[in-house]
Amino acid sequence: MSRATLLYPAALLFLSLVAVGTVGCRPEQKAPPTQPPGVTKPSPQPTTQPAEEEGKTAMEITSEAFAQGERLPDKYAREHQDLSPPLKWSGLPEQAVELAVICDDPDAPVGTWTHWLLWGLSPDRTELPEGIEPKQTLPNLDGAKQGTNDSGDIGYGGPQPPRGTTHRYFFRLYALSEPLALSPGAKASEVHAALEGKVITRAETMATYSR
Repeated sequence: MSRATLLYPAALLFLSLVAVGTVGCRPEQKAPPTQPPGVTKPSPQPTTQPAEEEGKTAMEITSEAFAQGERLPDKYAREHQDLSPPLKWSGLPEQAVELAVICDDPDAPVGTWTHWLLWGLSPDRTELPEGIEPKQTLPNLDGAKQGTNDSGDIGYGGPQPPRGTTHRYFFRLYALSEPLALSPGAKASEVHAALEGKVITRAETMATYSR
């Protein structure tokens, strides 16, 4: 066997060792810089609603019968049981001396249609039960009064939109600075005129109904 034949494997082994050493000597990648000691990255600030103006309240009105924007159950519709839905409220201003409730449908073909007019509620009251009687005066509800809705009836008149349509029904609560000087059975135009200059604040909730 020649000398060259003996040296060839040794040369290959030497080159392999050199290659491995070269790879192992590559510089490591630098880690990303860290925050300096004692410095922390600010957390995202939560999005908050602007504070209410001084003198205003966060009065709210809700119903256990429906959530905001949901469909009104059938039993509150005119063609079914025609019951007024239960309502609750909170956040009344301290200066309120009387409360009023109005239910309107702004989507009626003839324009805004009033379904309910109720006033003379005590500011100590925080809710209305389901199914208020269709009477002009309500002795069991602080002696409150009800007006004539746009269907010509006293008290609440449930939804009855044209078939194939969906309407919105706004239940609004008004906190008043003085009582409304109105006779029982007053119409919507009279009630709205009497509200002028007496509304401290108002709140609303809305339900839909379709047939």
